Amino acid sequence: MQGTKITGTKKDLSAGPQSGPGKSLLRRGAIPLLAMILCSAATLPGEARSLDPCIPLRAPGINEGFADIPGYSLGRPTTTTAGDIANRGFTIAKIWPIYQSLVNGQLDAIFNDDRLSAVVFRPFYNQTIMPPQQAQQSTICGSTGFQVADLDTDYGLVAQILYQRYGSRNKTVILTGWEADNQIAYWPTSNPTCLSGGTWPPNQADVDSYRALLQRRQDGVAAARQQYATANLRVFHAVELKQVPDFPSPNNPGANVLERIVAKMSPRPDFLSYSAWAANPSKIVTKLNSIASASGLPHDRIYVGEWGCTVGAPGSGTAANRSSCFTNHASNTFNWGARMWLVWTYSGNGGYNSYDLVDGMTGADTANGFSVLTTINNTWKQAITCP
Repeated sequence: MQGTKITGTKKDLSAGPQSGPGKSLLRRGAIPLLAMILCSAATLPGEARSLDPCIPLRAPGINEGFADIPGYSLGRPTTTTAGDIANRGFTIAKIWPIYQSLVNGQLDAIFNDDRLSAVVFRPFYNQTIMPPQQAQQSTICGSTGFQVADLDTDYGLVAQILYQRYGSRNKTVILTGWEADNQIAYWPTSNPTCLSGGTWPPNQADVDSYRALLQRRQDGVAAARQQYATANLRVFHAVELKQVPDFPSPNNPGANVLERIVAKMSPRPDFLSYSAWAANPSKIVTKLNSIASASGLPHDRIYVGEWGCTVGAPGSGTAANRSSCFTNHASNTFNWGARMWLVWTYSGNGGYNSYDLVDGMTGADTANGFSVLTTINNTWKQAITCP
């Protein structure tokens, strides 16, 4: 998401049911959910398939956004939003639940829904904690706790829980964090002020430790996939990028996660997600080519994780151009060879300047939103056989 997307809210996101006296963003002392991993060395019955990264379709998807936050948006549970996305004919949903959790089955409706072929899942730390709790937020770096709520998440453990609960489902799940080029500014989490005047840590040790964090996520998810090699479910890991140069240079890398972190990861992430706010329809192919060049990943392992088009005031140029804003970006992305193109957002805080498909204030569908995306979905959606 863009850094300015959560400004002008209807109420301070640090207040309300998601925070409270004595509650910090990363609560220490919570009990890890190791007890949920009942058969840690077992595999599910069936024939082993390829463990290589593969997305089993080409299609657009919808990002949940902030729809589950009461007072800021609709306050709808993540399961309700994902169900509505599926009801509208879309087969890919991106979720980042704050109030619902894997550990007590609250997300069963999503992962057991056969209409959703792929789920992109940003797991906050609360997904692996017992007793279940919501992802607490607190004011950090002058903004909200979303920026760091997933920094301590054990992705390998999340993947094991997914396999234990949903291993029989023919579904692809991609675990991913927030835009790494932004999130690195909040690393390490012990930094009380975060960075100012930029997003790149001046300390190389912090860069190295952030790379180690992303590598642990990749290795943990890959290990779980190997452990449950005969499961129908497939769980992968993606690093999300935002700062992408037009012409990456291995000899003179810029201050970005793509060149200084992803290019040094071994093995590489299963997938790379591009939060494409710096790439309009005419620019998106250049940026995607840069990602492929710097990372060495094939086109089908790179996808657009966020792209949005504002609602605009009635009769404004923004509103009139919203249809082409969606259609041209999607067409250029899919023609390039990406398999997923995810739209921001199902719902935020509403209004003419929002990216909402469902207005966060009124609950009504916005103009040239789902109607246009349904046409894109019908045009581009195609099942793809993974080995």
